[in-house]
Amino acid sequence: MNTDKNTALYEKMTAEQDKFRDWLKNQPPEEILKHTYEYTVREDILMAMEELDLPQSRAAALLASPSPLADVYKEFADRETSYMDMVRDSIEQRAEAALDAQRERPLYRHDAAYAREQGDARQDYLRFQPLTPEEIHAEAARLLQELRAPDTPNSPHGTHYMARVSPDFLARAGTQAHDQLMALLPFRSLVITGMVDRPGTYVTILAKEDRSKELRQRRPSVRRQLKQEPRPAEKPEKKSPAHKKKEPER
Repeated sequence: MNTDKNTALYEKMTAEQDKFRDWLKNQPPEEILKHTYEYTVREDILMAMEELDLPQSRAAALLASPSPLADVYKEFADRETSYMDMVRDSIEQRAEAALDAQRERPLYRHDAAYAREQGDARQDYLRFQPLTPEEIHAEAARLLQELRAPDTPNSPHGTHYMARVSPDFLARAGTQAHDQLMALLPFRSLVITGMVDRPGTYVTILAKEDRSKELRQRRPSVRRQLKQEPRPAEKPEKKSPAHKKKEPER
């Protein structure tokens, strides 16, 4: 951190967490267990503060609070995004993947494009194909369009814009595909999360975000560029001159 206000805020939050830890150590086991989640989140807040540089005015405003760490934790706990929805989604998706792994599937000798043309009979095959860069880009473009569509924030509390991530994307996406999707969407407050009392997984952004931004451009693949670059022409090996056979003297 580069500013005195941020440093002072971090030190105050650290002292607040130390006091909370000392209090927690003197509690019975049942009480400690009740505060395990709170303690962990507060540690994460401190970790984030190590690298976060707030504007001076905002850091000073938090610094004026007698318990800024508790205030930030309360803000986090009151948010409408649901950690438990993400846990449930993870359980369901992992259970589905485990079930699929147990099934015996006949070898299908065509590509995904052919399977898509054949209709519903082969749609199940598509679910097990990795997402292509084009499909990830298409999902990002669709989500951006849905985030732009509402005139006012469409989250339950009216504080965020949100759009549901395609179930097909979630079923086929690994960690890398999620990261690529996040990298394409041009919003600093972007979060992929579950939603209270709503099925599915959503991307959410703060209402103050500029939704007119375009998708970020994908970085060209260095490996692909190297493959496309023409190799320098190899010089033909010089052949040693052939030795003429001496004709026998007559």
